[in-house]
Amino acid sequence: MKQKRKIGLLSLFLVLSMLVFTACGQEKKAANSVIHVGTNAEFPPFEYIDENGEISQQARDQVNELLKRSFRPEFLNRLDEIVFYKPLTKDNITHIIDLLVAELNRRLEDKQLTVVLTPAAKQFIIDSAYDPAFGARPLRRFVQHSVETLISRKIIADQVESGDTLTVDCVNGELTVEAKTVLTGEVVDDN
Repeated sequence: MKQKRKIGLLSLFLVLSMLVFTACGQEKKAANSVIHVGTNAEFPPFEYIDENGEISQQARDQVNELLKRSFRPEFLNRLDEIVFYKPLTKDNITHIIDLLVAELNRRLEDKQLTVVLTPAAKQFIIDSAYDPAFGARPLRRFVQHSVETLISRKIIADQVESGDTLTVDCVNGELTVEAKTVLTGEVVDDN
């Protein structure tokens, strides 16, 4: 049963690789189209990736052999190029965490709150949530579950004021949040 289904899907792709239909149902030739195809085939483990994130030639050869064993030649001949995606590096992950915090800060603008992560907090998030096999997806869930929950509890408990900077740190293996009021330098007349 699985073999028939696999052959049916490959035949469908072969037809799709020649014709593409627009959102309006118009038939177009696929000559100038980019079709991204992914596979769940089991690829070589991450030990074939060096410290710079480069994929070794041995891994590329193994993937090509696996593709030849897994897919029919008429399918593989339709592919112009096989792209190898490198796993994210720790530097990439740090940048993604910064983007997640920036997104959180945009959502907190109406409350005039700002979130800042210390380097220790970022490292804790990387160590807790990063897995090369899953990429950055677990990071978003971890930030939502851990960082946003801590901040939400502070807000609900009315432990923050408008204009505060919420500093997330890692103390004794746990994330903590401290609210600090930032002085704006405005002169306030008490009279």
